[in-house]
Amino acid sequence: MMHRATSFVLAFVLALTGALNVQAQSQDDAISTNPTVPTVNQPVTITFDASDTPLAGFNDDIYAHTGVTTDQSDPEWTCVKNFWPTQNEFSGERADTRLTQVGTDLYELEIDDIRAYYNDNETGCTLGQNEVIQTMNFVFRNTNGDTQTSDKFVALGDPDATLAVTITQPSVSGINPFIIEDGETVDIEAEAIESGENLEEMVLTIDGE
Repeated sequence: MMHRATSFVLAFVLALTGALNVQAQSQDDAISTNPTVPTVNQPVTITFDASDTPLAGFNDDIYAHTGVTTDQSDPEWTCVKNFWPTQNEFSGERADTRLTQVGTDLYELEIDDIRAYYNDNETGCTLGQNEVIQTMNFVFRNTNGDTQTSDKFVALGDPDATLAVTITQPSVSGINPFIIEDGETVDIEAEAIESGENLEEMVLTIDGE
């Protein structure tokens, strides 16, 4: 009998919910953010770990091919910052999509205002005033686009949430389910922020026990 780890993630979130407004997410190991649960109304730093990707050991500029998914575009990307280098519409690199190397195979991209960042694009897209950004979407590539990563996603938290939770281990996504044998022990790690302060304790229950 096989179980998906997403069932554990859901149980964990439900145990914390109560009267609180909770946003939960999990992320690819190659991409992380500061803050851990970014929201549309605050700056965010994207960190890309290239060590287990086709860009490992790369010695040239790395760019983010990036757009968003919204409540009106799902599941399509929209407001993509730039065209792919091989597209006829591509007219050159944008400095605001070039990552800064901060260590061996480690790169950062700083975004001060998420909505303004994606509204400033080459593809002619404008986000609606009430359009809700659900995820920031990334493919990291070299200059000419012949070396790239798979799609990476960063889910945004609810800016009005009382409690924001992110599951950091195990790494689970819609295309990368975490499957275990019945009875196997799974270590679950999570980070949470309540009203801007780090929580001191979280409790995990499964089916309320």
